[in-house]
Order: sequence, then C-alpha cells, then structure tokens
Amino acid sequence: MFFSLVALVSLTASGMTPQARGGRVRLVERALTDDGEPFNALGASLFWALWGERHDTERFDANLAWLAQHGVDFVRVLAMAGGESWFDRRIDPRAAGYWESVDGLLSRLSKHRLRAHLTIFADAQVMMPDRVERRLFVERWADRVAREPERFVLVEIANEHWQNGLADVEEVRALARLVADRTNVLVALSATEPDQACALYARSAADVATVHYPRQGGWPSVGQPWHWPDAYDRPCPGELPVAFNSEPIGPGSSANDEDDPARLVMAYVTTFVSQNAAYVLHTGAGVRGGGVADRAVGRRSNLFEVDRLDLALGGIQAARAYLPAGLANWVRHTAAAPSHPFAGFDVAITRGLLIAGHAATAGDRFVVAVIGLTGPVEVRPRRACTVDVRTPPDARSRRLELAVGEPLMLTESEAFVLTGNCR
Repeated sequence: MFFSLVALVSLTASGMTPQARGGRVRLVERALTDDGEPFNALGASLFWALWGERHDTERFDANLAWLAQHGVDFVRVLAMAGGESWFDRRIDPRAAGYWESVDGLLSRLSKHRLRAHLTIFADAQVMMPDRVERRLFVERWADRVAREPERFVLVEIANEHWQNGLADVEEVRALARLVADRTNVLVALSATEPDQACALYARSAADVATVHYPRQGGWPSVGQPWHWPDAYDRPCPGELPVAFNSEPIGPGSSANDEDDPARLVMAYVTTFVSQNAAYVLHTGAGVRGGGVADRAVGRRSNLFEVDRLDLALGGIQAARAYLPAGLANWVRHTAAAPSHPFAGFDVAITRGLLIAGHAATAGDRFVVAVIGLTGPVEVRPRRACTVDVRTPPDARSRRLELAVGEPLMLTESEAFVLTGNCR
C-alpha cells in the first residue's frame, strides 16, 4: 500500500539502523538506563496507537517502523480516549477485545525494538467517570505491566489530569502509589500547572514528573527544560523528581507549533543539558493519526509525512552520537556562573544577542547548548580547551584548540552545540 511504500523508501534513504536495548528501564540518579549504559532517551507521541493496532494495523506498523529506524526508543500511548474530537479514534477499555489489542500492541512494539510510555487516563470524564471503576482499571493495567516490565519506559496516571477527569490530586497520587506497589517500572502522575507541581508530586510515589513546558514558540520554547525544577518547586524545594520533557512544542502540536529541524535538535540537546531524563517528540500526526479533528486543522496522518521531520530526527540521531551517555547526570551551569567553561555568554544575553548558553560538565568535559543567537557572539574559555563546534541539524564539526582567554566567535547560525574538554 502507498503508506508502506513511502515508509520503506524513507527508511532505505535514511541509512539508519534500529538500536537494540534490553532489560528494565530505571533511573540512575537523573539518567535513564537499562541493561546497557545510560542513554539520552528519545520518545515520540503516538496517542492513537491502541486504535491503530485494532483498526489500521498496516499503517500503524509503518509508522512504528519509521520511528524505530529513525532512532526513537519509545512511544507515548493512551490507554483510553473518547472525547468529542476523538469520535473516530475512540479507544474504549470496555470494548470487546481491548486487552487482546493491548497484547498485540506490546508485541508489535517489541518487534520494532520500541517500548511504551503508557498514559492511562485521557478523557476519563467521558470514558470512565466512576472512581471505583478507574481504580480497578489501574489495577488491571498494573498487573499487565508487572508481567513484562521491560516493555515499558514509564507508566503515567493521567494526561493533564485537571482537564481529563481526574481533578482530585489525592486520587492521582493514590493511583500512582498503587502502580508503584504492584510493579517495578518508573511511575509518573501527570503534567501539571507550574504552581501545582508541589501539591501533585512532592512526597508522592512518582519516580519522574511528566512536564508539559509552555509552548510560546521560537527559541524560548527550546530553552524551557532549564526551568525545572527551580520555577516549579518554590513551595517544596528539593522535593520534585527528575523531569521528562514530555509534550514539547513540535510539528503540528496544539497552540504554537515548531517544525524547524535546528530548533527540534536543540530542544533534544537542551533537555539533557538541563538534567531532564527524556525528550518526547510531539507532533500533530502523533495525536489522532489522521482523525477528522486533526485533518480539519491541517495535521498530517502519518509521522513519515510530516515536513522535514526526517531532517530533525537525523539531526537528533547525530546528537545522540556526539552527546555523552547519561548527560542528565552532569553538573549544569548558568551562563553567568564562574564555573561555566566559557566566559562571555552572560554578557551576550544581557545585550540581547542570544537566549541562552547553558552548560553541563563532568570533570574536564563539557557540553554547551547555545540557542537563539541574533548576532555574532564572542566567548572565551576559562581554561585551555579542545572544542568541537556544531551547528544543528548538521552534525559536522570544526575542532579548535583554544588557549585560556582566546576568543571564539559564534556567527552565521542561530544555535550551536559546543563539546570538548579543558586542560
């Protein structure tokens, strides 16, 4: 069929091969790991996955194959959906064959070497308004997850709980405790408003927080992960878990959207420099997979049809090769910090020449994410350094040997990734 042929052509042209990872996913400090080394995890929204498994298997399989061949580790799937805009993509837990579809989905993900980021409740006010029934549903999912924990990256209780039928924070926390007690997978509660993060997450059973950062558009959206946890934990300093950058701005996303490959690559890089544990690529095609409500606003039906998404994922795959594994565990530094490996980024920010120049270091090694340049910026290393300068989405680098205080000029690009080590 047409979509399978398109997917096959795209995969062949990419020259990429799937990454094989195995074992249960867990946190080591702030970084995800499994039976291999820590990894800078890449996910993708595929909310319609259970609908696709049941109703449009071949097209769904083509989307999974395309994501896997472009280096995605996991997909975020909904266990239910049924609001007005989902009338033609309804995922009904009461439907005959629901759990058989779950088994089929998990097997299909494993075939493509993908894991699941499960979000249990969406449109619960429509699909499952009874609290007792919700608890029984979570119990059944917990038992299913516990049988094969290696197939899951994360279990999240609700998508934006306050508008998806679980406004009661205590219910969300109790359901998370249930999942944590019955499984050994990572558990999250829900995205939340910044001023409610402590009420939801502090002293809860959650291992990670699934954060939906503001989508104001442009480079400011790319830099949002840096604000976790400082902009969220003022009532409970030090009590919030590590974050997943779980539903960031992307191609065809709601509110503002972003399809520039350089910005999407830098969103991935900035996620881990900011000590977040995972980045989830969020696209319009990943919401309902071509449902009527999505086509009405111009969203694509398939991931492999999204303009320039292959370029963005190619750049992200390149970043995975040059970024250190477990980058989320490195020490981060603001542009103004004396511990930042380069001086001058803070001056450029003050002058309005760039949005951010965040750094992460481990011993003598460094990674610097430079975003939103509007003009030439000069910085100087605080120690003698070897530095590789890259301009995403292009992975090619120029290597420089810089003496202490020797100027490095950053020009002709809106973003750079600097990697290297100092002596």
